[in-house]
Amino acid sequence: MEVHARLADFRADPRLPVLLWMRLVVRDKIVDAHRAHLGAKIRDVRQEVPLGARKAAGVDEFTLALVDTGTSPSEAAVRAELIVKTLSALERLDAVDREVVYLRHFESMDSRATAAALGMTEAAVAKRYVRSLAKIRERVGADVGTRP
Repeated sequence: MEVHARLADFRADPRLPVLLWMRLVVRDKIVDAHRAHLGAKIRDVRQEVPLGARKAAGVDEFTLALVDTGTSPSEAAVRAELIVKTLSALERLDAVDREVVYLRHFESMDSRATAAALGMTEAAVAKRYVRSLAKIRERVGADVGTRP
């Protein structure tokens, strides 16, 4: 509904590809919902469960894509530990760095598209992406920055 409501704005100034523009609209709605949730003080955010507390079976694709799959029981155990470490490393990244990693690594956006989506320069996106992967590798202690 929000995309439909803002469609006239996009048509008046279509600087971004429609997919990126729609993603920005969705991001705005998520930010608004987050602010409303925190501002409403309906529930205590401190009771939220961090990503690292999830069981390996409930891990999202974002994290699983960073971790190579294994088939033996010992590989499965190592993989489960790697998933927990990776979740922890992702949680510790700055929100913008997480978004850069997501867009570049999982949405397969190039630096130009990512920069446009986030309102940054291409150089800043490239630096954040490389540094974020390095931080993840350092914190996890394994090469998790490549696709499985």
